[in-house]
Amino acid sequence: RIDLTLFPNPTAESLQLEWPQDIASAEVLVYDQGGKLILSADLERDQALSVGALSGGYYLLEFRSDRGSWNGTFVKQ
Repeated sequence: RIDLTLFPNPTAESLQLEWPQDIASAEVLVYDQGGKLILSADLERDQALSVGALSGGYYLLEFRSDRGSWNGTFVKQ
């Protein structure tokens, strides 16, 4: 399991993800409450995930890297 911090939560425009230094990049997937994939992005360290175009509500975020994965939720205002 990856030690990941996701903030701010709730958010209006973007999410910042902090993950271990030994992971250079990752794939981030965002699903709606029904489990439908609605956003996917390849992120580098210190790069924010833009969620401004999403409707308000709860979302599941899946983080995948060569070192493992992490699942969590966030609220889009």
